[in-house]
Amino acid sequence: MDGERGKAILRELDQALDALDGYARTIDFARFTTERLAFDGVLHAMTLAGQCAIDLALMIIADRRFGTPPTYREAFDVLARNGVIPVELMNPLGEWASMRNVIIHLYTKLHLETLHEAYTTKTGVLRDFRALAAKLLAEPSPAPDAPPAGSSVREPRVRYRKTAAKPKKARR
Repeated sequence: MDGERGKAILRELDQALDALDGYARTIDFARFTTERLAFDGVLHAMTLAGQCAIDLALMIIADRRFGTPPTYREAFDVLARNGVIPVELMNPLGEWASMRNVIIHLYTKLHLETLHEAYTTKTGVLRDFRALAAKLLAEPSPAPDAPPAGSSVREPRVRYRKTAAKPKKARR
């Protein structure tokens, strides 16, 4: 795993979580919904925290060669299925990934009560994941020729298959 990149992401996650903790203490629901600067700050920290968790999950998945999850939310399913994170973290982390997507892509349809609840009461799961990811970053990566998780034999990869050229049919 790219240790330097992972450490940088962990630092960003720490900063985002610290910001969210501060916002949870100082920005109540009324202020969150009426002050644009407060609203933008909270959403930025939430987006950053969610993206950092997603990036760490994808780094771990790639390092352990668990395949490519079809969605960011499913990255946490992959980690739970492979015993990297406890199953009870899977759905709450998946919700953070989904929230990040909603903030980024559907910002006009935000459910403000859900966002307020997330930054005031649900950042603990991100801290738990951060601790697990930091441990994984400190571990050596699996050997490059080791079989992918869940398989006993690794098939050689064939990127391009050479085949005999087929004769072209004459046009009439």
